Amino acid sequence: MSFNRILVKRLLGTVVTPSGRLISISAATETDDWRRPDWLAEKMKPDLEKAVPANEHVLPPDTVEVCAREGDHDSASDKRSHITAVAYNNKGEARTVHLATQRK
Repeated sequence: MSFNRILVKRLLGTVVTPSGRLISISAATETDDWRRPDWLAEKMKPDLEKAVPANEHVLPPDTVEVCAREGDHDSASDKRSHITAVAYNNKGEARTVHLATQRK
């Protein structure tokens, strides 16, 4: 799946998955197409802290960081409420993932 290249991201913290993996979480603040202010990226932290551990099964096994590209939404291609994110491994290789959420 192709995605807007993330140019700048804000580190938000680290989560522990149910299997005990430590994964850094971040939010994109600039892509090829748009910019997001840091204060808005920070607001994504609580949802990511819940969604990453709950969706460990969709992450590639070598994931070391998950960066949110889009906040909680649904789309024509995925009707579930989800966060569109990019999972990175330690080589910087990336894959787009949808992290299912419980809409408030």
